[in-house]
Amino acid sequence: MAVTRDPIERAPVAAPATPPVDTPQAGVPATPPADTPQVGAPLPGAAHHPSPADPPTPPAAAWAGPRATALALLAIGVIALIATFAIPAGAEDPWAPSGTRFVPMAVSIGLVLLSLAFLARVTFWPDADLGAHAAREAAETEWVVPGLLAAGLIAYVVLIEPLGYVLASALFFPFGARVLGRRALVRDALAGSALAVAVYLLFTRMLGVPLSPGLLGF
Repeated sequence: MAVTRDPIERAPVAAPATPPVDTPQAGVPATPPADTPQVGAPLPGAAHHPSPADPPTPPAAAWAGPRATALALLAIGVIALIATFAIPAGAEDPWAPSGTRFVPMAVSIGLVLLSLAFLARVTFWPDADLGAHAAREAAETEWVVPGLLAAGLIAYVVLIEPLGYVLASALFFPFGARVLGRRALVRDALAGSALAVAVYLLFTRMLGVPLSPGLLGF
């Protein structure tokens, strides 16, 4: 049986046009379309929130602490220099290098000059690194601890004459240890008492330096 060919020639149907796709070349990364959002990129209109990996903002420089320190050192130097003139003179010239006033005078003048230089450094030519360091230290310092220690030292100076060196020292030692975080009150009291007695005997019996006997009488 013969096979007849269809007399109507059918034209080939054209495939729908597709956009050309760029084929990445070897070693060249493919560039995504402009309107395709990148992975990890913030969406349009979204607010930026700092992530934990963002570096912390450096603190602003603080100059109150360094200037107060410079003024305190300057005051100590001036007071020490004035007190130098009250030192009793010996048999020789008190201002001679071997005299009684020479070394205190040299130390006092040095402290005054260094304090003035430090005060000028933090006032007229401030150092940014020093100011930032002072700001960090001020933010991290627990001011209750140095405040209590300062109050305890003032009380110790006031009570050392009426109570005596041994008793005042034996009371101040466990107080200071308690402020600094220790909780062994009995052990600290025993250690402070033993240390106070040892220092008192060392200075009064061996070195001949008198200390206040106070209420205990020795």
